[in-house]
Amino acid sequence: MAQRIVNRIDGRLRMALKFLGLGIMLGAITMALGLIAATLRNLGSDVMSGWPSRLNPGTPPKPRSAKML
Repeated sequence: MAQRIVNRIDGRLRMALKFLGLGIMLGAITMALGLIAATLRNLGSDVMSGWPSRLNPGTPPKPRSAKML
C-alpha cells in the first residue's frame, strides 16, 4: 500500500518537497551560525571588560548587513 502511494506522488511534488527540505535545512544552519556569532560576541565583550581602559580596544560595531537581518 505504501509503495502505491509513493508511486502516485508526481515528480514535481517530489522536487518541491526536496526544495522545501533543503530550504529548512539551510535556514537551520543560518540560525545556528547566528547563535554562535552572538555567543562569541558576548563572550568577547565579557573578556574585554576585564582589561584596563587604556589597553581595551573595544568591540567593533556590527556590520550593516548583520543589522538588517
